[in-house]
Amino acid sequence: VLSDDGLSLISEEVIGTLSTADLEGHEWIRIELGWEQPVPDGSEITLRFVKDRAEGNTGCNSYFAGVTAGAPGEFGFNGMGATRAACPEPAMDLERRYLKTLAGASTYSFLSGRLVLGCETEDGHVALVFTPRETVGEIEIESDVE
Repeated sequence: VLSDDGLSLISEEVIGTLSTADLEGHEWIRIELGWEQPVPDGSEITLRFVKDRAEGNTGCNSYFAGVTAGAPGEFGFNGMGATRAACPEPAMDLERRYLKTLAGASTYSFLSGRLVLGCETEDGHVALVFTPRETVGEIEIESDVE
């Protein structure tokens, strides 16, 4: 309920529990580095989960990491690495900020079909927001699955 004092929770219903298996099956496209910090035009950062691994592309380099599951909605990355191609700025700066933030990921949730990773950084808590590839923009993406 929204009142002059702010937003108050009046009830909640748990309709299931999260599992890292819920992260699989999509290639996730990062759309925000923190709330209201959109990815610059022409940049695409991806993330994909396969069993106990994560992989993706920063728009410059490929990266990979192990995934350690915790309680529902909690996880972490370990053994993170990336290829080392040099790219022009601002792509390299965006890559550095993204990988540094991603390394601090500790929670995940879904909000309106988007994946939200909660990350602890030197500057405090940051949310990385992703959308599944098949819903990026208004373009329908073809699938080779029959």
